[in-house]
Amino acid sequence: MNEAYDGAGRTYDFYRRVYGRRSVDDHALRLDASVHYGDGFNNAHWNGRQMIYGDGDGKYFRRFTTVLDVIAHELTHGVSQYSAGFAFSGQSGALAEHFSDVFGVLTKQYWLRQTAARADWLVGAGLFTDRVNGDAIRSMKAPGTAYDDPILGADPQPAHMRGYVRASGDDRGVHINCGIPNHAFYLAAASLGGRGKSPDGSGIARSRASSGRARSSAIAPMPRGARPESCSAPAARRRMRCAKRGTASA
Repeated sequence: MNEAYDGAGRTYDFYRRVYGRRSVDDHALRLDASVHYGDGFNNAHWNGRQMIYGDGDGKYFRRFTTVLDVIAHELTHGVSQYSAGFAFSGQSGALAEHFSDVFGVLTKQYWLRQTAARADWLVGAGLFTDRVNGDAIRSMKAPGTAYDDPILGADPQPAHMRGYVRASGDDRGVHINCGIPNHAFYLAAASLGGRGKSPDGSGIARSRASSGRARSSAIAPMPRGARPESCSAPAARRRMRCAKRGTASA
């Protein structure tokens, strides 16, 4: 619970300090979350009202509350819900995932005080257990290279529109094709240099982007043959609710 609370607080503070936004709706919405959801639930997710966090199965995934950029990614789906009108399918849905990835890594870079050159540009680094051959669930710097594992498969993301994947699953490829705008954002940030505004107010050049409406979406890749679990990710400051096995308690 403490991890979810702290991660949500850091995300809230990032949006407030850098963009002047008060919570996901910009009207100080209380951020609720359920933790320890299900049994070995391999994901995290914004359901339109609150955050839901799984603890991972311990075999392939660790707790989803341990990675700040995952928390910020999922809370940004909440920002998108209140600020844009993306349909969560095809190219529109890929853009929704892209903006969540962008603000996820920007939140991480903000608190680590990283320059664009020093940042790893990985989404979900630290989620995989040691038995997985992979660094993260996505790479904005080099889409398609985040993991290559006999169970999870290989990272399918393209880095350029010429590699666009026309998929029927994954809401027509939203978690695959977001690699295209992700890479474009990385190239722009690397070219501009500098860093996002740091917690002490110093630093130069901050990246701005808008967000879009998003439905529940899985952030993590699923083992081959597994049924994707609906979900998306982060938590909240102020007040939180915990849930064990999916049952919320005050």
